[in-house]
Amino acid sequence: MVPVEPISLTVGAVALASLFSLCVQCFDLIEVGKNLGSDCELLLTRLSIEKRRLMIWGEAVGILRPDEDREPLLDKPETRELVKRILENLQSLFHEADSLKSIYGLEKTPGTQGSLNMVVEGSTACSYSFESSPLVQFQARFTEYSRKAGLRAKAKWAIRDSKKFSALVQKLKDLLDGLGHITTSTRTVIRRDQLIRQETESIPDLNMLRAIESTCSDSDWKSYASISSTYLQDFGRLSTEKRADIQNWVEISKDPPQTFQRRRNL
Repeated sequence: MVPVEPISLTVGAVALASLFSLCVQCFDLIEVGKNLGSDCELLLTRLSIEKRRLMIWGEAVGILRPDEDREPLLDKPETRELVKRILENLQSLFHEADSLKSIYGLEKTPGTQGSLNMVVEGSTACSYSFESSPLVQFQARFTEYSRKAGLRAKAKWAIRDSKKFSALVQKLKDLLDGLGHITTSTRTVIRRDQLIRQETESIPDLNMLRAIESTCSDSDWKSYASISSTYLQDFGRLSTEKRADIQNWVEISKDPPQTFQRRRNL
C-alpha cells in the first residue's frame, strides 16, 4: 500500500468536514406550513430525527475536528471514500429539483413565507459544537455574503404530497444507517451512546420521544427515548404542589452552604 502523505490526509479531512456541514444544512431547505395535516407533521418529526442522527454521528466520529479527536477510521482511504460517497448521495437528494418534484412530492416555494414557520429541528446535544466550528462559521459567512451580493440562493421546498415525501425520509434513514455501519468502533460506540442519552434527555416534547420510539430503527435511540418519555409522563402526573417542592429542593441544593443553613433555620 502506498503511504498517504499527512498533507493529503488534512485536505481530505477538511473536504469531508465541509461536505458533512453542507449535508446538515440541507435539512433547512424543507419548509412546512402552519396548518399541516397529521401525516405531514409525523414526517417532519421523522425528518428531524434523521437530522439529529446525522449531527450526532458527526460529533461521535469527530468529523468537524480534522486536527484533533477524530475517529481514525476516517483516515483510512476506503472508509473515507465510502463516507464521502454516502454524504454526496445525501446532499444530492436535496438538490435534484426534478426528483424533489416528481418523486418526493415537494414544491418549490417563492421565498421565505410568514406562514411557513415550522422548521426541521437539529440536535440539542451537538448544536454548540456544530455552530462553533470554524468551518461551519465560514460557510455561514459565505452564504450571507452570497445573499448580499445578489447571488442565487438555494431554493426552499414545501411538502405537497406526504406519501411521496415519506420515500425521501426513508432514503435519508438508509444512508445514515450506512454511515453508522462503516464507522463503527469501540470509541465511536461509547461516544455515540453518551450523545444519544444527552439528546433524548434534552427533548421536552413527549410526541417527539414517542415518534423516536415508534419510527427509529436504532435500538439505542429507542431505548433512551423510552426512558425519557417515561420520565416526562411520570413528572406530568405529579401535583402542582409536588412539582413546586421538587423545584424548591433543586434551588436550595444550588445555594452555598451558608444560605442553605439559614433556610433550614427558618
